[in-house]
Amino acid sequence: PGAKRNFERKADVIVINAGTNDATASVGTVEMKAGCVAFIKEIRALNPDAEIIWTYGLTTTSLMKPIKDAVGEVRAGGDTKVSFFQFDTCRGADLALGHPTAWGYSARAGSLIAAIADATGWVPANGSPAEDTAEESGTPVTGETTETSETADSGCRSASAALPALAGAAAATILIKKKKKKKKE
Repeated sequence: PGAKRNFERKADVIVINAGTNDATASVGTVEMKAGCVAFIKEIRALNPDAEIIWTYGLTTTSLMKPIKDAVGEVRAGGDTKVSFFQFDTCRGADLALGHPTAWGYSARAGSLIAAIADATGWVPANGSPAEDTAEESGTPVTGETTETSETADSGCRSASAALPALAGAAAATILIKKKKKKKKE
């Protein structure tokens, strides 16, 4: 609140991966749903044409219902460019310090890519996401991510905690805009 932001550049797709820490903070389902509805509407007001995908489930599913209900309420209100996507929950070696490992995120990135492609009608560039690069898709990659020994064991501040954003960036990087062919009537 109160932070100045620049929303001149409008997003095509916005992926929200939020709610996990709310489960451990004992946020009630009514409060969670209301907060999610308000957040989606705020995002929509700033990005009227964007596809909004709320993802959840990487480490917990305890607030799944209020989040899905919030997305459903917004959709029922007429916003058909909002959807919900459930990740497969990380277990065992896919978790470290209560957070998904790099492998945990990477193993689930393909499903996010498919959800974005489905929601937008975009297709993976060259039909093979694993072989594409940012230059080939025309999407610039900004910034570098490295994990140093200083951050390796820092829990939420670790490089692995930043990977949901990287998974989203990877998904955006390997998709190209290609409209589905409309049937001639």
